[in-house]
Amino acid sequence: MSVRKDDVTLTHVLTHPIRYAIAKELAKGRPLYIQQLTQKVSKTIGKVDRKIISFHLMKLEENGLIDSDLDVKKPPTGNPVVVRYSKLTPKASELLSKIKI
Repeated sequence: MSVRKDDVTLTHVLTHPIRYAIAKELAKGRPLYIQQLTQKVSKTIGKVDRKIISFHLMKLEENGLIDSDLDVKKPPTGNPVVVRYSKLTPKASELLSKIKI
């Protein structure tokens, strides 16, 4: 079995505990925005600040492990807001399926 250097680097990025928790949530198939990820990751690994989640999302996106899109969220009351939805890339899904943590 050959292992590419890029895969080792990306696996290292992905296996940080917070980034791994984010990836596991996104692997469930539904794109999520930062507030949803903050709530879900905080339930999984303990309270994590929204700014920390934002930082790790940026690292994942810089390394091509997630993609994000802007969309308008229309709450039942109040004004619509623009949110950034994140989703795993195929490469991240492939790596995640090989990681056994």
